[in-house]
Amino acid sequence: MRKKGLVKDTLTAFDTMMFGISEKELSRRVKLSVINRMPKGPVGGKPLSDSVLTYRTGRFAKSIEVFYSRKLRAILYFYNPIYIVHETTGRDPRKLIESSIRRVTVKAMGHKFNIFKGF
Repeated sequence: MRKKGLVKDTLTAFDTMMFGISEKELSRRVKLSVINRMPKGPVGGKPLSDSVLTYRTGRFAKSIEVFYSRKLRAILYFYNPIYIVHETTGRDPRKLIESSIRRVTVKAMGHKFNIFKGF
């Protein structure tokens, strides 16, 4: 008799063994990379950089979710839509997230993926 959770756990373990990283771990590593690349500033203060968002409360970094398809070699990411206003400024969050995804995937999986922003 097979337990329901066993199949899912086995697939997750298989995915991790075959491809080196799970989606959950990929999201976690991308969030950490984004946080490490953002200048730290006080809540309500002025932006500390003209080229990247300033880390204040962590709300932006926590909102990032990453999903991937090994078959299509594609990564889809999402973040809180309130940050879309920065896409037309020098602090475009897409650049920060996509460069972090590239760094993490090449290091963890050894190859590049096509990266797409979800809506």
